[in-house]
Amino acid sequence: MGTLRLTRLTCAIICAVPAALVAGPASAAPAQQAAGFSEVVKPSDSITIPALACPTGAYLESTHHAPGRLVPPGVQVNEPGGVGVTIGGAVWERLPTGTYATGTHPGTATNWDPTASHEVTVTLRCTTDLQQAARESGRLGPRG
Repeated sequence: MGTLRLTRLTCAIICAVPAALVAGPASAAPAQQAAGFSEVVKPSDSITIPALACPTGAYLESTHHAPGRLVPPGVQVNEPGGVGVTIGGAVWERLPTGTYATGTHPGTATNWDPTASHEVTVTLRCTTDLQQAARESGRLGPRG
């Protein structure tokens, strides 16, 4: 089929002004990173979302940024409506202090709108602070 599919795979580091510049060294927070994927999904079509990973030394945040969706913690999904997104699990790294999520396995996005294309963007919210990182709980299920 002669279809055109727009794909962007990006990885960027978002560094906020350290709190230490404002309130002293006791309140300094580690830089936050984000990796992402964006694609326009044709009407009634499904796409594969590639495996995504935080930068080396960073881990998915433990916060759920996509309530009601089957995605690991630290994964944010933006779409205008009508696009279902599922990412079945996280990729884990074992450290002496525990096992932490470093990224995701591939997933899918389905545009249920039969008449219009919609863009879907998946963003990983990553942190270097292990206290804020998604930690393996030993629980089985789709959230990793």
